[in-house]
Amino acid sequence: MAATSATPLPLAGAQRHFEGLQKCVAEELSKLDASRVALEKERVQFEDAKRRIAMVHFASTVKLDVGGRIFRTSLATLTKETSMLSQMFSGSGFKVEKDEDGSYFIDRSGKHFDTILNYLRTGVLVKPTDPAALEELKIEADFYQLESLIKLLTQESFTFHSVNDMDGLLYWLGCNKGTSPYKSPKQLGLVTVKTSDNTEGISASYPGYSVSSPPGCDFVAHPTLSCQGGWCNDARGKYFTVSLTEGLLFNPNYYALSFSNTCHRPACWRVEGCHDGNWVTLKAHKNDPSLKTQPRAAWPLSCQDFCSEFRVTCTGHDHENAGCNCFHVSCFELYGTLLL
Repeated sequence: MAATSATPLPLAGAQRHFEGLQKCVAEELSKLDASRVALEKERVQFEDAKRRIAMVHFASTVKLDVGGRIFRTSLATLTKETSMLSQMFSGSGFKVEKDEDGSYFIDRSGKHFDTILNYLRTGVLVKPTDPAALEELKIEADFYQLESLIKLLTQESFTFHSVNDMDGLLYWLGCNKGTSPYKSPKQLGLVTVKTSDNTEGISASYPGYSVSSPPGCDFVAHPTLSCQGGWCNDARGKYFTVSLTEGLLFNPNYYALSFSNTCHRPACWRVEGCHDGNWVTLKAHKNDPSLKTQPRAAWPLSCQDFCSEFRVTCTGHDHENAGCNCFHVSCFELYGTLLL
């Protein structure tokens, strides 16, 4: 008897068979996706229920014993921000047990805990004026992992409002970091100022005035002080350098500068910042009319880094453009964020 062999499916039939298999696979994958979505929804609901059940273990008012000092606050205050405290009392973190008197003991000093609680309640921080107390508060904020408080304690912001305001970094330093009446920050030793000709004194003749303290020119003095400074007779390439002391670092977003009422008005200059020994241009001015008709002006800056030094360099002619190439500026001010 002759052997029989399978008859191949016609091409069209094979195509239909393959498409049917594809459809079945797609339907099964769709079912799996639907099951996965349903399971994720159930998981979220379960975690939410677990959190709500855990919350019933804490009363709306919580009694805390922090290093022997008793504090009472609300559960809402303790869980207001993601931190070690919120983990302790949200039911999602580590387990905490009540003492016999109904308090929860935290083995830390209670010296600054009232400041921390008041910050959580109001969102407003009253910084200690004593440097030692400020450092202690930083340590406690770090322990409790309060990121917003840590940022407030380690940064100081200076916002530009007007060209003659008293809201800049250099004015704040001149007030001894906001603790005393204003003097030039250079007098207090909180900044150093140098020029390209390595002088800090006054010259009654050209190349011009430099950066001494009043009476005379002070490049970082506030506009309320009468200042003169800069160079005549080809100032191109000459500069002032302002260096922050005490290891301070500053990220600028605005600066202000004055024409020092001496000879011709500036038109071309460059502002730079120094980060890790590298100078970067923050703003280049070419034929800038800002100081042509007014004594003082301000400009936004673009800077990604925190800098320790800043430099203002004459790069070209003045507004008279008569070949003198003067550069007479003073009362430099910076705005932005300071790392403390």
